[in-house]
Amino acid sequence: MPTCFYKRFSRGFSISKSFGNSRGQVAVLYAGIIAVLLGAVALGSDVAVMYVNWQQLQKAADAAVLVGGAGLPDNIPGATAATNAYLASNGVVAPDIITGPTVSNNNTEISVTVKRTVQYNFGRALGMLSADVQVTATAQAQTSSTPDGNIFPAGLDAAKFPNLKFDGSVDYSIYSTGNNAPGSKGPVDINQDGDPWPYMGLTPFTGTLTDGETIPTITGCKEGHASTPLSQRIAAGVAMDPNGTWNNHSVGNPQEVVIPVGTWSGNGTNATFTISSFVKAWIESDSSACNVNVFLMPGVAGGKSSLGTPCTGNTICVVALVQ
Repeated sequence: MPTCFYKRFSRGFSISKSFGNSRGQVAVLYAGIIAVLLGAVALGSDVAVMYVNWQQLQKAADAAVLVGGAGLPDNIPGATAATNAYLASNGVVAPDIITGPTVSNNNTEISVTVKRTVQYNFGRALGMLSADVQVTATAQAQTSSTPDGNIFPAGLDAAKFPNLKFDGSVDYSIYSTGNNAPGSKGPVDINQDGDPWPYMGLTPFTGTLTDGETIPTITGCKEGHASTPLSQRIAAGVAMDPNGTWNNHSVGNPQEVVIPVGTWSGNGTNATFTISSFVKAWIESDSSACNVNVFLMPGVAGGKSSLGTPCTGNTICVVALVQ
């Protein structure tokens, strides 16, 4: 009996010793796996930083050419200046390298390329110091499906809102006594006949507005004049799209309008509004006669100018991304 017990114990001891040796090998294997995983996480972090920078640059470039394109096809210096200004306001500055803006296709397209060198953090351990991120954006002036009849007689103050946003992040009050002070400037008189109120509703505007044009304004907030036509416009839009929004609505919805952008001069009956460009906008359903609120829509409308535009007929131009 003792002999038999001793043999069994010996075999057990031998197995335990073998297992102890394998644990050392597994520890080395685990250490190698952990090192690989840490390296993958580190490189993944660098890739994520690269992606964030690419996304920021692409959004900035897209928005810049949309804004700059409002000057096409006639005001090329203005188009390039606006593109560069919008890039700068969105953080694209030296040492970022900007190529352009360049205008092509009979002055109907504007393009810009931006390159940024992004420093690696963890990749340095593998000798990877930095990498370049490059984006290109091109916008083109096109004929819009929105007729001139949808021009809304309220000016957007370029001085008060210098960096327009077209992504639904800003709610613009385009017609209020506070925003149009001093002088309580009211709606812009787009037909220059002293009666802009019908155009707050469904009455189509059949005239022509141009960038650089100066037009008169109506003083004060004439709630009685504006309330009914504005309510009719909004009601018609809600009837067409009960759940319509600035970025999801049917073509032809009357809540989608074109608004002149520019600056006010003078006060009272001598006040005027000089148009610098146009924007597409969505009139919010909760707007009232003396407090019209809008979201701006991607694609800046270009005005008809004395030198002509690529648009034909009773239409306006819009600037759309093509790349």
